[in-house]
Amino acid sequence: MLSIELDIYSGRPNPEWKLTPKEEQDLVDRILANPSLMRPIDADTGGLGYRGYIVRALSEDENAWSRSKLPSQFRIGGRNDDPEAAALWLLDSSEKPDSEVDDYLREYLHGSVHKSNPTALIEEEPSDTLAATVGCNRLLTSDREFSFWNAPAVITRNNAYNFAANNRTGTLAQPGRRSGRIYPGLLHWEISAAAVRDGFGNGCFIIGPNLMTALFIAPGPGFLDFHWYRLCLNNHWCHKPGVAPARNTDNSGAWITDPRRANRGPYSVFAGFWYGRNPVNVR
Repeated sequence: MLSIELDIYSGRPNPEWKLTPKEEQDLVDRILANPSLMRPIDADTGGLGYRGYIVRALSEDENAWSRSKLPSQFRIGGRNDDPEAAALWLLDSSEKPDSEVDDYLREYLHGSVHKSNPTALIEEEPSDTLAATVGCNRLLTSDREFSFWNAPAVITRNNAYNFAANNRTGTLAQPGRRSGRIYPGLLHWEISAAAVRDGFGNGCFIIGPNLMTALFIAPGPGFLDFHWYRLCLNNHWCHKPGVAPARNTDNSGAWITDPRRANRGPYSVFAGFWYGRNPVNVR
């Protein structure tokens, strides 16, 4: 049996569903006809927004997949894919009661599978808040070496919130889970309040080095999620788009010196700068 994970969210867990035996055989046929559709689990298939699919074999039972001798997990699709790839076919296979892909998200995806995300609108003109934090006792990690986050064994078990907290828990950490009060909704104040319960604050802590992070919300319609950036060395901001590789560039491939001015795809609402003692104890 095969599980399909739509790699699209950065903060929320991605939607998943299982293929029927017929769909499984169809996918095997597509891949055997074009093995280049398969990419490694740690392949960079895009930044914020749609990044393709992760395919996993859930069992070793005798079936089309086990007979094919194909890998147990890999990626398919991503930004600017060949229109003949399996991406749209896999999207159609999500029309199942347990997939958590609703019609609004499916419509959004039909416009995203073969297109790069547009530059996000900036909700407010950046103030001098960023410059005012220069004196903060900040912990700055490398702005280009991400092997700690991008190793195949851990990359799909940690997300943007893990990266912001500098805490590789392997749990796809969620704001508020540690306190037992996870965010009730995806409004910016709900995510912010949940992060505060985990130990983040909107000002530098007096004792110890601080992580400086920035929170953004994708408000919909169709796409509802949250994303975090963290300040690294050389005045560059870095981030980990969900279960995809951590990176130092925005959706246009540019270095990020101010996340409020970066191409963030659908994450258009700035929800503030947040600080935490390293590491923040998220779960």
